[in-house]
Amino acid sequence: MRVTNPRLATRDVTIGDVLIPAGSMVAASLIAANHDPEVVADPQEMDFGRPDNKHVAFGHGTHFCLGVHLARAELRVALDSLARRFPGLRPAVAPSEIPWRKNSLFHGPSELPVTW
Repeated sequence: MRVTNPRLATRDVTIGDVLIPAGSMVAASLIAANHDPEVVADPQEMDFGRPDNKHVAFGHGTHFCLGVHLARAELRVALDSLARRFPGLRPAVAPSEIPWRKNSLFHGPSELPVTW
C-alpha cells in the first residue's frame, strides 16, 4: 500500500476509534484518499460535476500544490479539445471491464479503450 511521507502529529487527535498522541509519526494511505463516504457521496464513482468537491488530490494546507491552477487549466483545454475533435468519443468497454492500476502512487485506469 502506498503512503505519504511520514508526518509528525503536533497534538493529540482521534481518528475513528484510534487516538494518535502528539509526537507520533503517522503516514496516510494515498490509495484511501478521497474515498471517505462521510466526506464524498459515492466515493467510488467518478463524477466531474460533483458539487462542493473536497478532494485532496492537490494536497492540503501548507502542502497544497503551487501548480494547481495550471494543472486544472491544462486539463480543461485537453478535455475540451478532445471532445471537439472526437465528439462521439466513448469507452469501448463497460466500466466494470476497465483495468485499474494496482499498487500505484496514482489512482486511475491502467488503460482506457475508447471508440468514436
